[in-house]
Amino acid sequence: MHVIRLRSDAHRVFIGQRRKDPITHELLRAGDDIVICSREKIAFSVESWNGACPLCGNKRTLSSVPQQEKIKVIKRHHWFWYVTPIIIFIFLMILSIS
Repeated sequence: MHVIRLRSDAHRVFIGQRRKDPITHELLRAGDDIVICSREKIAFSVESWNGACPLCGNKRTLSSVPQQEKIKVIKRHHWFWYVTPIIIFIFLMILSIS
């Protein structure tokens, strides 16, 4: 089991995300000893770990906090979402005239 002590200088991004232990719901802060499940990539306080991940049962842990990557989300609008309301409106108008 790899125990990681959170440091304010080395783990600034992680601490800034204000993550909480999923079992105790306590905020993980600088100076806390944590364990990160290698499968789920979820951080737990050492007290919550108990030899295996409480969520998936995995016993392997990461040796360091994973680097945070910026993910750019591209939102594409499909023509279907623009045309469908117009078609429904026209259909309803035809039904009301008939």
